[in-house]
Amino acid sequence: MSVSDGLLPPAFASALNLDTHGLGSAICGNHLYFVAPTGKFIRAFIYDNGPDYFSAGEGLARFVSRDGLIGYVDETLEIVIPARYEDAFPFRNGKAKVLTVRGGARLWSWIDETGAQVPPGGQ
Repeated sequence: MSVSDGLLPPAFASALNLDTHGLGSAICGNHLYFVAPTGKFIRAFIYDNGPDYFSAGEGLARFVSRDGLIGYVDETLEIVIPARYEDAFPFRNGKAKVLTVRGGARLWSWIDETGAQVPPGGQ
């Protein structure tokens, strides 16, 4: 296992202070990462000076891909909704507001926990 494989040595990862979801966080360069005790990590969306929070009920948090797009992971750091959004809000009541750019047009829409587009709803 190595950092290049998307894993940190478990001894390092398990030494982190864990949150209520059993995840730690670590800074590397200018990025903040969610880190599981197994060593698995993913770049976190920074919210309020820390890693994004897992929305109550939905259990999803935003992550950032290498090319800067935003997607959503669950509490095991499995990607639930791939990173394809220029901007994204946290989930609330089963929906999240997301921004895509197509042909230069900025399009806001709403998605559910599977990434399917849904009718607008309060955010």
